[in-house]
Amino acid sequence: MNDVADRAGVSVFTVSRVVNNAGFVRDDTRQRVETAIAELGYVPSAVARRLRSSQYHAIGLLMSDISNPVWMATIAGIQSYFSDKDIGLVLGNDRSDLDEERRQLKIAFSQGVDGIIIIPLRDESRAVVEEIVRRGVPCVVLARSGDYGVDQVHADYRAGAYTLTQHLLAEGHRRIALLNGPRNLSVARERLSGYLAALTEAGILPDESLISWGPYTVAAGAERAHEILLTCPDLPTALMAGNNSIALGILEALGEHALEVPDDMAVACFSGTPTLYSFLTVMDAPHVEMGRLAAEMLYERMQGYDGAPRVHVLPEEMRVRPSSSNVSTSSKLNSRRTWVLGRLDD
Repeated sequence: MNDVADRAGVSVFTVSRVVNNAGFVRDDTRQRVETAIAELGYVPSAVARRLRSSQYHAIGLLMSDISNPVWMATIAGIQSYFSDKDIGLVLGNDRSDLDEERRQLKIAFSQGVDGIIIIPLRDESRAVVEEIVRRGVPCVVLARSGDYGVDQVHADYRAGAYTLTQHLLAEGHRRIALLNGPRNLSVARERLSGYLAALTEAGILPDESLISWGPYTVAAGAERAHEILLTCPDLPTALMAGNNSIALGILEALGEHALEVPDDMAVACFSGTPTLYSFLTVMDAPHVEMGRLAAEMLYERMQGYDGAPRVHVLPEEMRVRPSSSNVSTSSKLNSRRTWVLGRLDD
């Protein structure tokens, strides 16, 4: 069956549907499969037919950084929907690498998954989604916006950034640094758009030195926070982190400079974790609900729904915590930077 799938350019699951005359398959796809079957002389075995008697077995979930608690919440939402349908979950961790993302997709195909939920690594991952569609496998894009040509579920990341920036402005902050995610990721660009809109509305000219792009990692957050503290001529009073990992890096850097949150520097972030909720102000997406909704949409496609691609955009929720309070003076920041620079010159 794998040979037939490769010859026809579809998934094993699609071949199974054609062979068993079960479920929806587009006419052109069915023709390709039947042609491949004839060319290869494929004859399904009785054992294989029995193994396929249960229509849906597993769906694939392709994502990066499975260890991140944020994505664990998403997985919980997906599993909660499929738990009573006897459908398992095949996880693929791309480890933030495009080649690994493609390799994990091949593994998912080899497992004969019935559908795929993908959290694209970056804009270039559109080709991965196109390959899933080409093989006739139902697909839902999760936590990313953009024209992927398939069902999508994501949060309103621009509105979330706008609201979080407004909150910091209301606390009296005027110089707010954004330590953003990768430039080639739609979520990060939408965060920037909301941030800039709030500043402009408040009559504040954005300072490019306070905007940075980089990986969603603790190390990247710490490195960029160090850079701001040591090189920025007019220090910010608030730092906004693109995600929880960057926020942890920021807190690490501030600790190394003996700066306290929020007394010396305010901090807020997008996508928090339970361990930070009691301390850190966060703008959080409804990750469990997003996962559940993505699973529901995928299952409908697996059942044969062939309508136009649907897009669900869910609101984010701000949780105000002590970390974003107003900073009355930056004198300690400036004196601390002078001390650090003096040490570096020694």
